[in-house]
Amino acid sequence: MQVAIAKQGEKSQDAVFAMVRLASSYTALGCHGEALPLAQKALRLRREVFPEKDREAIHFLKLLAGIYTVLDRPAEALPLYVQAVKLYTDDSGPRSFTTLGAVSR
Repeated sequence: MQVAIAKQGEKSQDAVFAMVRLASSYTALGCHGEALPLAQKALRLRREVFPEKDREAIHFLKLLAGIYTVLDRPAEALPLYVQAVKLYTDDSGPRSFTTLGAVSR
């Protein structure tokens, strides 16, 4: 991750994706406390750099919401899940299989 940031700056797409990959890895290892600040920063940078309706943000939202859920912080997780479902719905329509699948995961 440090290489991506050093080469292109923390707001580059590569650096943002490196942060989210590292946060995902920490989550997979059960290290949610370490994953949380990375996922928060990745989502914040994603929102600064990319359009608000960016479909890729869904992954970032779900990752952060999942971390909050595991850390027993549902009040912080719920708005992120709602935003993710809204992005799916806006992109695919409320009755598409993509939206229904996203809600069920």
